[in-house]
Amino acid sequence: MSAAVSEEIVPRAEIAMMGIAMEVKLRLHDADGRREDMPVAFFHLRLKEEIEELVEACFHGTAHDALLEAADVANFAMMIWMVKREMERFRKG
Repeated sequence: MSAAVSEEIVPRAEIAMMGIAMEVKLRLHDADGRREDMPVAFFHLRLKEEIEELVEACFHGTAHDALLEAADVANFAMMIWMVKREMERFRKG
C-alpha cells in the first residue's frame, strides 16, 4: 500500500455497490453454516465455478446479474484470503 493509506479512504461508488452486493450474497447463505471452516481447495473450486457463472452473466444476463455473480467471485476470493490469513496466524501461534 502507498502513503495514501494514512489519509481517509472513501470508497468509490462502484466499490461500495460491490461491497453491498457481496454482503447481500453472503447473508443469503448464512444458514448454510461457516464456510470459513472448509478446506481451501473447496474455495478454489467454487471460485472457478463462479468465474464461469460471471462470464455467462456478462454474455447472457443483465448488468444486475453480472453484479451478483461478480459479488460471488469476490466473496470466494475473500474466503481464500481468510483461510490464508488463518493459516499464517496458526503458524505464528
